Amino acid sequence: MFVTDSSSIEAATLWDLCSALWGVVVADDIVSETSYPCQLARREAVSRWLTSCAVGNINTEIQLADMKAVCVFVLYFVILALRLFCIHMLVFDTVSYVDSSETT
Repeated sequence: MFVTDSSSIEAATLWDLCSALWGVVVADDIVSETSYPCQLARREAVSRWLTSCAVGNINTEIQLADMKAVCVFVLYFVILALRLFCIHMLVFDTVSYVDSSETT
């Protein structure tokens, strides 16, 4: 089923949950609604529903975590570069001064 607006998406998601919880269970070895195979089939249906609802959020959080990792790497690189630059300036800036009285 293809839906576009948010209320239709929420309604379809809710309908899928209701179907997983109370819908018709299709399996060969189901004797009654209280049998173990029926409970197992419902549990699997709810797990599929939960997975389908969570997959979008999980993918978004993985992408955000990857972006944060890149930002942290860049930040560490910038800090390291600034520290090296400061050390370079401290070491070579003091050595490069020449006494003007000696140059005649």
